[in-house]
Amino acid sequence: MDMLVDEGLIVLGGPLDDMCVVLAMEAESEEAVRAILSRDP
Repeated sequence: MDMLVDEGLIVLGGPLDDMCVVLAMEAESEEAVRAILSRDP
């Protein structure tokens, strides 16, 4: 996540509760966001 913040892709993020988080990302499309997040094992 730190790398995504450093690259300017995640502009806002944080926990909602013990199990869920919210992320606001800057990207060209939903497909671009899915591709970026798919790199995370």
